[in-house]
Amino acid sequence: MRADKYRAHYREQPGWEAAARAAVRAGRPLVAGLALSVRPEEAEPARRLLRAMDEVPPFPGTRGAW
Repeated sequence: MRADKYRAHYREQPGWEAAARAAVRAGRPLVAGLALSVRPEEAEPARRLLRAMDEVPPFPGTRGAW
């Protein structure tokens, strides 16, 4: 019974995962702009976030990375 609960939950994930990926992709240009800032308190966290985004493999069943 417990395994069925998790399988049912897994089927619900693709919709919210797709929405999350779309939101991240939409915000990437903003983060990239902050990474170019001359203010280190803005630029360094933005650069770390971009590196993390590039290092995370794509979700199963998706094409390519960000």
